[in-house]
Amino acid sequence: MRRQDDVDAVVAPESAILSLNASGRLREPQKVVYPRDGIVLAAYDRAGTGRQIVFVLEYSKSMAGPRVEGLRQAFAALNGFDRFYVGETVTIVRFAGQVLEERSVTVTGKEDVGALQTVVASDDLREHTAIWSALDEACRLLHGDASIVVMTDGENNAGLGLAEFLGRKRAAAPTYAIRFGEAGPGELGRVTAATGGRVVDASAKSLLEAVREIRGCR
Repeated sequence: MRRQDDVDAVVAPESAILSLNASGRLREPQKVVYPRDGIVLAAYDRAGTGRQIVFVLEYSKSMAGPRVEGLRQAFAALNGFDRFYVGETVTIVRFAGQVLEERSVTVTGKEDVGALQTVVASDDLREHTAIWSALDEACRLLHGDASIVVMTDGENNAGLGLAEFLGRKRAAAPTYAIRFGEAGPGELGRVTAATGGRVVDASAKSLLEAVREIRGCR
């Protein structure tokens, strides 16, 4: 930051560049350049071995229409074979007033990622929102090097309360949240900050940028 007038470029994790741009402290935003070949593509097949990412996705009736479509777009931004890694386990937990569905795949090819689309495309929307119960279930599914991404639009109104959730001893992982609509940033912020993650407001920036930032923090 102190040398920004003297530096033409920065080599850093994508999340660091996006955070700098979002900070408002740069006199000129950085343009993100993504390498397409070289040593990173050569090492790709070994990149995800032993890792897990868990998506906790809200399918309550309040998500009907543009919000659930936005959720699908956010997931699709990570759905390309260039975003999930060979050897990585991807888990989806769909929830409303309770956990509705769980699905895990270990990525070996494009067909594995495609299988997750069936889960995300579900139109099974139900009453109530049990964010902390769903997140508690996600924590029980963790193994090894893992992270969690929560996508929600509502206040918790079913299942575990926040205090009960925070009071439980369990495996923990960096947790990030994409916040749609009126989802309370306060409670989400407490949970994500406690794990080293944070909240991204999907209404304040493009969904693609939001998921890239979260994925970069991984």
